[in-house]
Amino acid sequence: MVANDGREALAMLERSQFDLVLMDIQMPRMDGVEATRTIRNREKTTGGHIPIIAMTAFAMTGDREKYIACGMDGYIAKPIQSSKLFEVIEGVVEGTDSTLPQVAIERPTDGVVDIEAALANLDGKERLLRKIASMFLQECPQYMAELRQAVGSRDAEKVMQAAHRFKGVVGAFEARVAFEAAGRLEHMGLVRNLALVDDALAEFETDIDQLRSALCEFIEESAPA
Repeated sequence: MVANDGREALAMLERSQFDLVLMDIQMPRMDGVEATRTIRNREKTTGGHIPIIAMTAFAMTGDREKYIACGMDGYIAKPIQSSKLFEVIEGVVEGTDSTLPQVAIERPTDGVVDIEAALANLDGKERLLRKIASMFLQECPQYMAELRQAVGSRDAEKVMQAAHRFKGVVGAFEARVAFEAAGRLEHMGLVRNLALVDDALAEFETDIDQLRSALCEFIEESAPA
């Protein structure tokens, strides 16, 4: 089951029982850290302990320790590889808890897109990757319009949110250049320093154009005859 933000997650946990929570760190209204602290505070009264695994595309040194300290049991960085995710889940369920090592996600060597790595993340499901790529190509203009608007209005919070969304999406294609460019925009929004945001946006737009071209080529070449 999917919750759109931390508050929805808390409401779902009140209504139903779950074996495990995959907790996105950056969510609207209530982020993953606050939601986790609320869950742990509730458990002091109700008892029990539901395993919670942090998921984030904004990985920094010390993040794992911070997430463990707020009550999470494990940590994995985006883009998610299914084999690594299952490894973390097994470690948490088996009770390794905070001793679980941080899972490192290897970045692709290809700058624009790494189709082989993207397929590996999807267990080789080429049709699914084509579908995700098609959805991205369709929704990308709207995503970019929202990012441009945030930059134009110098709204640091919206710049961070729009860039974070882009970062999560391009990560699915193992698009290292676009991923890192989105990360720079996200960081500018996070630290509320938009002095160089126009240049960063122009660079990112170029990277996205290259990614879109590569994905169009992949769709054409991999489509069934």
